[in-house]
Amino acid sequence: MSKLQFDGHRLEITAGNAKNQVAQALSQCGCPENTANEVAAHLVDANLCGVESHGVMRVIQYVKQFTSQRMQATARPVLRRMPSGSFEVNGQGGIGIPAMSLAIEQSCVLSRKNGISAIAIRDVGHTGRLGAFAERAAEQGHLVIVMGGGNRKTWRQVAPYGGSQGMLPTNPYCI
Repeated sequence: MSKLQFDGHRLEITAGNAKNQVAQALSQCGCPENTANEVAAHLVDANLCGVESHGVMRVIQYVKQFTSQRMQATARPVLRRMPSGSFEVNGQGGIGIPAMSLAIEQSCVLSRKNGISAIAIRDVGHTGRLGAFAERAAEQGHLVIVMGGGNRKTWRQVAPYGGSQGMLPTNPYCI
């Protein structure tokens, strides 16, 4: 059973119109303009890549999660150097797309300097289509391995084999 039921009819709009509508919905929830625009562009791109499950339909989920305080609309990701010398991006409870962007950007900078890098990301909601981030790194000449997962107590979205209720977090990956 899908979260959304397709009634057999589609409304066709331009990608630009879709981006504007999604950005406006996110802005009305309290997202900063740059976050709303980045997330809108990411979601529309997912649709254009044929990955509708991570496309504009996600705005419905995001609005619900902002309204219920499950995600924080005003959150901005923060990059921190940890005492061990490693890096972490803390998403501050917001949408994961800006946090993933920051992590990929920083990973590319670090790997150019050191030959390799690893960055942990924490306290984020949905991170979008992981392939978009791998493609961004690849365009800069980098190999990237992105692995995700969620707090099983908070983000139970996957039903175990044969089950009907979400009990596990997702565990997406992309190379």
